[in-house]
Amino acid sequence: NILISKFASSASHVMGKKYTSSETGTWLKEHFTGTLADMKTLIDDLFLSGVNHIFYHGTCYSPKNAEWPGWQFYASFEMNDRNPIWYDVPALNSYVTRVQSVLQLGVPDNKVLLYWPIYDFWHNASGMVQQLTVHAKSWFENQPICRCANLLWTNGYSFDYISDRQLNAAEFKNKKIITPGAEYDVIVVPGCTYMPLNTLERLIKLADSGATIIFETKLPDDVPGFCSLAERRASFRRLLAKLKNGYAVGDMVKYPAGNGMIIVGELVDALQHIGMRPEEMVVMHQLNFVRRKFNDDYYYFIVNKSKTNIEAWVPITVQGKSVLMMDPLTGCVGIANTRNQTLTNMLVLINLPAGHSVVLKVLTSKECSGDKWKYWKDAGPSRDITGSWKIDFIQGGPILPSTKQIDRLVSWTELNDPETESFAGTAKYITKFDLHNLTNRFWKLNLGKVCNSARVYLNGTYKGTVFMPPFEVIVDNIKSNENLLEIEVTNIAANRIRDLDRRKIKWRAFYDINYVNIDYKQFDASDWPVAESGLLGPVTLTPITLHD
Repeated sequence: NILISKFASSASHVMGKKYTSSETGTWLKEHFTGTLADMKTLIDDLFLSGVNHIFYHGTCYSPKNAEWPGWQFYASFEMNDRNPIWYDVPALNSYVTRVQSVLQLGVPDNKVLLYWPIYDFWHNASGMVQQLTVHAKSWFENQPICRCANLLWTNGYSFDYISDRQLNAAEFKNKKIITPGAEYDVIVVPGCTYMPLNTLERLIKLADSGATIIFETKLPDDVPGFCSLAERRASFRRLLAKLKNGYAVGDMVKYPAGNGMIIVGELVDALQHIGMRPEEMVVMHQLNFVRRKFNDDYYYFIVNKSKTNIEAWVPITVQGKSVLMMDPLTGCVGIANTRNQTLTNMLVLINLPAGHSVVLKVLTSKECSGDKWKYWKDAGPSRDITGSWKIDFIQGGPILPSTKQIDRLVSWTELNDPETESFAGTAKYITKFDLHNLTNRFWKLNLGKVCNSARVYLNGTYKGTVFMPPFEVIVDNIKSNENLLEIEVTNIAANRIRDLDRRKIKWRAFYDINYVNIDYKQFDASDWPVAESGLLGPVTLTPITLHD
């Protein structure tokens, strides 16, 4: 849950800590079935939550003489060199490095502080202990703070949580709410019943100094606890009585407070009323983002979590002289096409496949020089790469199957060979093809369905590693005749572990490590279906050209 992970990054942001770290991939999917694409999806969610330093879980030590799969830990993502996916982990690591390098720069640029009314939760009398866990989430999901967080998130407002203790360190200076680590424009208080006396005092003091405080739907009713209850309750009511001369604005009530304002009403209406500008990309294009400020410039990390490809002019709330765009999967960088929408907004042309991400650097004081971003478009129909394929199994186990020759791409588990059915590792697919009437230089090479990652070589030149759809690379070295295409495809370990359990081979050579399945029951892969593996295609080439 991104909104729960934000509690960790919020503490870092509010208190001025540079890094928010996360143990990553502990229970992602069932043992031996997780892919690099699965891990990237999880990592993107962590990045979106504000985490900027991930470390993998499941990289336990195993001696070299231990039989495969070696010593294991109970965690379900085996991120170690016994897992065949390790072969292409460098591609994922390069992605993580590029994104983290950006997210560790500068300071967060979130605009809203969302107060956590923890005393309402603690006041619940059902049980002596109220656990705050990642499994039982009622402490968050059944509370008003979750409703507010969802409203902010889905409407494009960037925010951090703040606690009572942290709020007591906040000040209002230069038209900003200042905490030890960041600055904000507004404080939002979810509808709550109980609030500590000193918290209400601090909120009113901030408003007196010029801050805007939004109470979602209602003001708090009472103080928590029983210590000096009558005295604290009387002081609490005197503070609320200071809120005079409230007047209605639509369905809201506004209370002048010194140099600032206290507003009671529906959250989004109140934010719009005070002129808070959301990132419209969230509602318009179902994009999610993190925004950071570094010196005079701004960075956006944007993820397309929808199921559709995005090609659109995307609005951002920062106005700049120019925008650099980077694909963190490939490292490609270029100057993006932009338009000024208003004096404070600009539009950036973004082409983003489903599940992919992009990094923007918005330069506010100067225009950058260099290559423009390459916006590709199809320039003709696709051509299938047909003919025979040679398959060499180059690393993995339990043994390396013999070389295969096929005329049609299918899962290597369908080759009527028990050795390929149980194989986990890497196989090299080799074919040659001609491309007559060659008039185009740039082509999009799409591999179709891949189980589960692939390194691509064309005419002896490495063209990239792909581990998520669309499995495609851009190539520019095609010849008219005798093109050599080599694709090294790596699958997951599921079929090999299935084979061990079906043959009742004892491989759990560990003591008391609680090796269970994802439902915390006895692990047994013997009844798993055979997982598709290899290059399934169809493999196509499409001529492409740059947008004007």
